[in-house]
Amino acid sequence: MTAMDGDLTALSLVDASPEDLGGLPDPHQEFLGKILTDWIDLSSKFNGATRYLKVNLATVAAKAGFGQYLWEAFPEASDTFYHIESALPVVAESDMARTQPLTVHVACLGFLAEQSPKPACGHEGTKVMLEMIVKNGFQTGSEPLMVLRTHEPSECKELPTPWGDGGSGHISPLPMFSLSFLKGLRRTSSLMMILHYCMVNKVSVAANLKDLFETTTRIKVHHVAQACLAEETFQCMRISAKGSMRKACNVLDMVVMIKKMDMEVNAFARKWNSGMAKGFHVQGKRLMSLRLLLEKAPQDLGDMVFSLLSVMFLEGLTPQFLTQNGGVNFGLSVMFCFTISFFHNSFNQVV
Repeated sequence: MTAMDGDLTALSLVDASPEDLGGLPDPHQEFLGKILTDWIDLSSKFNGATRYLKVNLATVAAKAGFGQYLWEAFPEASDTFYHIESALPVVAESDMARTQPLTVHVACLGFLAEQSPKPACGHEGTKVMLEMIVKNGFQTGSEPLMVLRTHEPSECKELPTPWGDGGSGHISPLPMFSLSFLKGLRRTSSLMMILHYCMVNKVSVAANLKDLFETTTRIKVHHVAQACLAEETFQCMRISAKGSMRKACNVLDMVVMIKKMDMEVNAFARKWNSGMAKGFHVQGKRLMSLRLLLEKAPQDLGDMVFSLLSVMFLEGLTPQFLTQNGGVNFGLSVMFCFTISFFHNSFNQVV
């Protein structure tokens, strides 16, 4: 059973008898295996959590209903102070190790592709996140989410805010789904896909997924506002290069980021290389690949490549052979660029 099959029968161990469970030695593990399979099937069907959420939460009404579910399903813990009715204080990256993270409600977290400087996560990345969440819950205590307020979708202002002063006209400084990410969108979008599945299929997270419930009830974040999009992007890349759970940005990631920043390739490489270890430098084949894709192709072709890559990342269609080993192979970049040029020019001649 999946959330899209139209069968809303509750998955629950609470009311099951030993006979219903078939005499399994560990019925809870059987349940977790089945529900993980459902989640992975959904991710495969929609090519990742981000697109699943985009399709299933396309309207303001759908987002409002999901937000209300999150507010009711994950009540605030009585022993925890939540920063949802006051502005989030900013912390510098250098001070994070000695700064206590803030706690926010899960309904404050965004999940749209445009709420991060890094491209959206496809199916393979989502699958890894799902497997980690089902085993350990949504762990943010040891690795807080790094959040921003600079990419807040305009429709957040149209969503109701269950917290605040009870609806007497006060607008919370932290609207529903308003937090964007320097790092954490891929983790969070995977979590939100799981929780939407549980809402649709009437799965009680508190009863059946206790680790997930406990960790999702207390979401830890650092608010790391930057001066501009370029600074956000470079900090995001630095963190990706250092993180043990993450992969360093590959060339296709960089193409999307450079286009978002509207920066020249050489200027991008100089700024990036000046703050990173040599093993992460943009040089040689990586630099040549970026220049071929962003400078040597005609402007209209470059725009088309950027649009294509943006869609590929969102739809989870980026071929694995183009992103493996931390960068795009030089020969593949040349072939990629000139193949598109050939079809582009042929199309123009026909038209």
